[in-house]
Amino acid sequence: MSGVIGCGQLSTIQHGSFTIESCGSPSEEIAKRSNASCIQDESYAFSSIVRYRCEKYYELQGPEFRRCAEDGEWTGPTPFCKPVCGKKASQIQLSAGGNPSEIGEWPWQAAIYDIKIGDVTYGGALIREEWVLTAAHCVVVDGTIRTRHSEEIFVYLGKHYRSYIKIDEHVSHIILHTEFNFYNNYDSDIALLKLRRPAVLTARVQLVCLPNRFDLSEANLDSGVPGWVAGWGYDDSDELAAVLTEVQLPVISNRECVRDTRHFTEDPSVTRTLTSNMFCAGFSVDTPIKDFRTVCEGDSGSPMVFFSNTSHDGHWTMEGIVSHFFQKGACSMRRPGQYGIFTKVNRFTQWISRVIHSGF
Repeated sequence: MSGVIGCGQLSTIQHGSFTIESCGSPSEEIAKRSNASCIQDESYAFSSIVRYRCEKYYELQGPEFRRCAEDGEWTGPTPFCKPVCGKKASQIQLSAGGNPSEIGEWPWQAAIYDIKIGDVTYGGALIREEWVLTAAHCVVVDGTIRTRHSEEIFVYLGKHYRSYIKIDEHVSHIILHTEFNFYNNYDSDIALLKLRRPAVLTARVQLVCLPNRFDLSEANLDSGVPGWVAGWGYDDSDELAAVLTEVQLPVISNRECVRDTRHFTEDPSVTRTLTSNMFCAGFSVDTPIKDFRTVCEGDSGSPMVFFSNTSHDGHWTMEGIVSHFFQKGACSMRRPGQYGIFTKVNRFTQWISRVIHSGF
């Protein structure tokens, strides 16, 4: 092709870089030449090959190598670096729960801090660099479905100690699900917080995966399957947790949840509010009291996560959001057969995607 002397300059990729592997010469000669010598008249020589890499906590999407073809175009599309989700810097052996977590054990955990109250009041999960998923009732004016002002809260990422206070991630937008039913049954109890700036991923700040296959998600939510919740809510002494505390809870089928709840309350109407957008989790009535664990007030908005090992590398998926309880009362008074109610995330993945890509 006349006039074509090579391929044009390549732009850098966010959270990644590229290096010249070959510029028309055997690759072992690259070490003897500067990269600049591979570029003439602002063009890469034909047959030049570049290799892309991503920063830590990101993975390459697209071709790792691209070559300058004879038509003066680079082969393949420009790759990009996507943040990894559902990974931990170290896989710590987990205990049965109800215990303080290790620092960095749940790196997607977000703490929602109420500026007026001056304390952490709810939890959430980092699902994108700029987005935190939580429960809708955590970000409304008490007793209403009116969204709070974004200036009234901010988000801690990588937090462990409750008492450690610093200005962290400011919130620019709060988006409630339009079908959130606060007055009746807490249906669609889900909300997104957009951060003013993208989070910087570290060993203690990571994304959690969202469900992307309904069949695998429903398998996670099969009755008896254990998931994990972490939060800063009340403990069994009715004290607010001083550090991020974890608990492992089995999923309970909605049928069993209804049966046991009616047994406790002797009120058949209580469980009519349980919908297909929710699931129950906790320890059944035959659990010895010494083995009983539960989520409590203050854990609302926190993610319930499950370890998926269906591929060559395992990851953690957020299947639930702590929403509410059928029976009110102090944490110390809760007993086996009293379950936490969770928003079922797999019912809302399309809504999450629409909001994130809507241009907020």
